[in-house]
Amino acid sequence: MIIQPATRSFDEIIDQLQTACSRTAESVGMMHARVQRADRTESSVGTAYCVDKRGFFVTALHVVAGQLDSFISMDRLYETRIVAVDLTNDLALMQVVSGHGLFQPVVFATSVGDDEIVGGLGYPERGMSIELCSYLARYAGPIVNGVGPNGLILEGDILKQALSFVGGEEHTQGYSGGPIVNERGEVVASTMKGDDDLGFIIGPSFTTVRALISAHV
Repeated sequence: MIIQPATRSFDEIIDQLQTACSRTAESVGMMHARVQRADRTESSVGTAYCVDKRGFFVTALHVVAGQLDSFISMDRLYETRIVAVDLTNDLALMQVVSGHGLFQPVVFATSVGDDEIVGGLGYPERGMSIELCSYLARYAGPIVNGVGPNGLILEGDILKQALSFVGGEEHTQGYSGGPIVNERGEVVASTMKGDDDLGFIIGPSFTTVRALISAHV
């Protein structure tokens, strides 16, 4: 007799994702930067997540590009500096330079499957509380002459793209730089760019993020 595995409902999957993300959220903070844009100074806000207990964080480069100063808000504000950047994949590696904290790094995934439900963690629209936005993971496809979907310049064939939202809140400003995690709370990608009209979010996968970390930490 062959016993078929039980099929979980969408709500059960989301509940599991919520539980996993609640643990990962301990490694996530709000990224604040005062940046120079052309002839004016602006405030930029996104999300960052810890990748090393010595105070190294990853965020989206467009959040901190041109920074005059930057901070990560967790249990308190920590001043940060840019250690390294990946221009192709919109990544910035940050390090805390003032204050000491008990930083808990995330765990990275080793794979991600098509149609796997994943969740993005971030601080939408300058909100003070972290929120979860769930997506359906899809392979982004090959990059032609260095240009990816919708004209984005991306790296290789290791990116993931969520072609449709499958629940949660709509992607809004503030999620940029935050982790996209699976049901085990493992990071599968970083949030780079979203488009609510087209219903997708895209960003560098865990392999790209880990390559930046390995080269500089």
